[in-house]
Amino acid sequence: MLGQPKPGETIELQDALHMFGGDGKTIKATQGGKFSPHEEIPRYLKLHKSGALPVDDLITHRVRLEDINEALDLLRAGKAARVLIDFSPMKPTLLESYKNMLLLRVAEEELVQLYLDKKIFSMVHFYVGQEAVGVGVCSQLELKDKVLSTHRSHGHYLAKGGNLKRMVCETIGRSNGAARGKGGSMHMIDKSVNFIGSTPLLGSAIPLAAGVAFAEKYNNKGGVVVGFMGDGASEEGVVYETYNLASLYELPLLLVIENNSWSVNSNVVNRRGKKYDIATIVKGFGLPYLRADGNDFKDVSAKAATLLKGIRAGGGPAVLECMTYRHMAHSTPLMDDKNNLRREDTLDRRLERDSLKRMRKEVLESGVSEEWLDELEEKTRVEVREAIEFANASPYPQKEEMFTDVLYA
Repeated sequence: MLGQPKPGETIELQDALHMFGGDGKTIKATQGGKFSPHEEIPRYLKLHKSGALPVDDLITHRVRLEDINEALDLLRAGKAARVLIDFSPMKPTLLESYKNMLLLRVAEEELVQLYLDKKIFSMVHFYVGQEAVGVGVCSQLELKDKVLSTHRSHGHYLAKGGNLKRMVCETIGRSNGAARGKGGSMHMIDKSVNFIGSTPLLGSAIPLAAGVAFAEKYNNKGGVVVGFMGDGASEEGVVYETYNLASLYELPLLLVIENNSWSVNSNVVNRRGKKYDIATIVKGFGLPYLRADGNDFKDVSAKAATLLKGIRAGGGPAVLECMTYRHMAHSTPLMDDKNNLRREDTLDRRLERDSLKRMRKEVLESGVSEEWLDELEEKTRVEVREAIEFANASPYPQKEEMFTDVLYA
C-alpha cells in the first residue's frame, strides 16, 4: 500500500522487482525502518483475515498494478491519502464474502420496515435466501466485468459493489438514488462498478447482456458480461434466441439462472414438461453448462470461476444454473407458506439450508469467533440504518426533472 508523500516530495519506483523472489510472492527486503517480512507479513495477514486488523476504512483509492502511475499522480496532487495496489487476480477471502452476504441480508431485512411503513412506492422483490448466488458469482468478477440484473436486483447490485445509500434512496424515490429517484426498486444502476442496470421485464436483461457482451468483444475491452435471470425468465423465447446469438458470435457472456423453482406463484412442475431439461437445451446451442447448489457460496463461486475461465480464454458464452430458495413471497416481505403452496421448499427446509447460516458456520470453523461475528452483524445493521436515515433526509426529484433522462418520441 502506498502512503501519501510529504508536501513537495515525490515518489519514484525504480527496479522494485529486486525486492521479490522469483515467483513474485516472497519479499526479500523492504525499505524504511526495521522490519522482518517473513515474521510480520504472516502476522498481519492473520490479523486481517480474522477481522482484528481491518484496513478498508483506511484506504481512499484502489487501483490495479498496471495503473500505478495514476496512483502516484493522485498522491502527488494530494487527491489520495492511501492507495491500495490490487495485484490481480486476487479474490475476496471467505470472511470478506461473508461480509458481503451479510450486507445483502441485513439490507433486505431493514428495507422490510420501509415497505410496511408504506414508504416504498414501487414493487419490491426481496433477495433473502439467494445471497450465495449473487455474491458467489460476483466474487469471481473483476471491476471491468459488467453485470445486468432483473426485478430482484438488490443482491446483484450490492454484490457487484453498488452504493448502498444510492440503492436505498432509489427504493424510496429520492433524487440522489441510483436512477435519480425515478426508477424505483427494480431499476438499479451504478456505472462506477460496471453494474449496467436492471430491468423488470421478464427475461429482458438477457438480450441486453448479449448486446453489451458484443460491444465488449467488438471493442476489444477484455471484460466479461454477466446476465442474471430467474427460472421463469429462462423459459422466455428471447432467452433461447440469446443462447443462439451468443454462441454464434462467441460472446464473452455468462448467463446465470437463479432457479428458486417459482415464477411468481407458479412452480416449475406446473410449467414444464416431464422431460424438460435446461442442461439439454443449453448444450444443444453449444454452450457449456454447470449446475451449482445456490445455497452454497463455495460451490457457486467455484463453478462460476470454472466457466469464467473458459469465457476469458475465448471459449464463448456459458450458463450457470444455481438451485436456490426464495425465502419470501414473490414481491412482498411476507412468507407465502399458507394453503400448502410450498411443498418441497418448506419453511423448515429453507431455514435449514439457508446460505447465510451455512456461510457463518464455515467462517466460524476458519477461526473467527462468535462474538466477532455478532459485532459484525450489529455494525452492518448500523450501516444499513444510517443509509436509510440518509435516504429519508434526502430530497425528492424536482418537478422540472420529470422528463430528464427519459427517451420518448
